Amino acid sequence: MADETPERVPFEAEWTHDLQHCSDPNRVVGGRGAFTAGQAQPMARRELRSAGRPPATGVQTERPPVRFSHDPSKEPSYYDVPMLKSPPWKWEIAWYFFLGGLSSGAYTVGRMAERFGGKEYAEISRTSAYTAMATFVPCPPLLIHDLGDPKRFHHMLRVLKPTSPMSLGTWAIMGYSGALTAEVARQWVLAHVPPKKRGALLRAGTATAEAIHDVPGIPLALTVAGYTGVLLSTSANPLWSKNKWLGPLFSASAIATGAAATSLALSMFGKRGGREESHAALEHIDTAAHIAEAVCLGGFLKEAGEKGNSLTKGSMKGHTAVMAGGLLASELLKLIPFRGTLRRITMMFSTILSLVSGFALRWAMVHAGHEAANDPRTNRLSSRRADV
Repeated sequence: MADETPERVPFEAEWTHDLQHCSDPNRVVGGRGAFTAGQAQPMARRELRSAGRPPATGVQTERPPVRFSHDPSKEPSYYDVPMLKSPPWKWEIAWYFFLGGLSSGAYTVGRMAERFGGKEYAEISRTSAYTAMATFVPCPPLLIHDLGDPKRFHHMLRVLKPTSPMSLGTWAIMGYSGALTAEVARQWVLAHVPPKKRGALLRAGTATAEAIHDVPGIPLALTVAGYTGVLLSTSANPLWSKNKWLGPLFSASAIATGAAATSLALSMFGKRGGREESHAALEHIDTAAHIAEAVCLGGFLKEAGEKGNSLTKGSMKGHTAVMAGGLLASELLKLIPFRGTLRRITMMFSTILSLVSGFALRWAMVHAGHEAANDPRTNRLSSRRADV
């Protein structure tokens, strides 16, 4: 009797499915279809292996047809997922960027007014100090809420690394909070305590007090005003990466919003709405800062090139238009030759437009970074060699 040859059953193991030929390796394939960026989280690896696997029998069956939901109008990315992780920042960071820059800008304007204007611009120094404190108070809660755990902010203070914008900015915030608190206390004493009852340091002369206070205070405020832009430029996000105009852009916007907020607060809470000379000085500072901001914005967009499309052509193009339009309209209102009450009302609208423009800049810049990280073409432009 001839030996019966047993039927050969193909070898089947958990990993053999990964060795089978796939006609399109740049797609993640499963029995339920493919997934793309922006959809639900991908299936687990075990589900991907078992979804399209033939039954463990001797008969090979065809794989089920695969349907892709990829948008053909967009350039595909590797495995249909973004090349970069989108920044997790939301509304808290946009508000933190805006309020932190406004506070540091108002503080700087106030110190410059007292340094070079003396008693003539004393109301600017006092109002700017209170404005800076009022806008700085929400910043630590916003930052801690974005981190998700208060201990994370504390842990950043365990190390000082000057080469890291994040570490340097964290310590600058701590130092600036101390300088700002001291300035608010000093302004309150100067406004409410008679000269004979003031402390020895204040009785020694305002010039000495200003010098002691401004040596660390002004550099810390300028660091807080611009470090957020430098932080963005050191990231891998294609919209922000290696763009040297971001730091100056945020700094100029901080001075503009600080001067505008001080003028608005002086109109609302100052004695008789503030002196005309004080408002005129703040207008000049705001105008100079707007010119610098426009130049830096043009330099940023020119250097970004196509990588800035998410800011000018994406979902944030409306906010970008509000930013540019608010800046221009704020300056045009200053040219209207009104007098008296109409002049005050016009200037209040001008300061409000300046503040809206500054906020729109931060909001658009933060949220446009999400689109830039999720766009494969923008990512490829960012990684392309400069000489190509």
